[in-house]
Amino acid sequence: MRIRNKSLYTVLTLFVIFIILIVITTYFSNRYIQLYTNTIQEHLEDRLLSECNFIASIVPREILEEFVVPEDMQKPIYKQKIEELEDYVEKNNLMFALK
Repeated sequence: MRIRNKSLYTVLTLFVIFIILIVITTYFSNRYIQLYTNTIQEHLEDRLLSECNFIASIVPREILEEFVVPEDMQKPIYKQKIEELEDYVEKNNLMFALK
């Protein structure tokens, strides 16, 4: 009878250790994924801000003020700026712009 109890306690102890390991592994995996996601999000925000700043330098405010009505799209400067932006999109492999 004692051997049986000892065996049962051993099995229960191993089971509890196994459960504790699963909980610890799950916690740290979740924490690691959360930190990794935050890092990716910050990197993406920084990249988008720098892309926007560069595109804003390609098309200054004074030029944008010239485009008020749809007929302004026929101006040569409009077509030139669109081509510059398309070239920039193609060179930098940006799929979210001008499409």
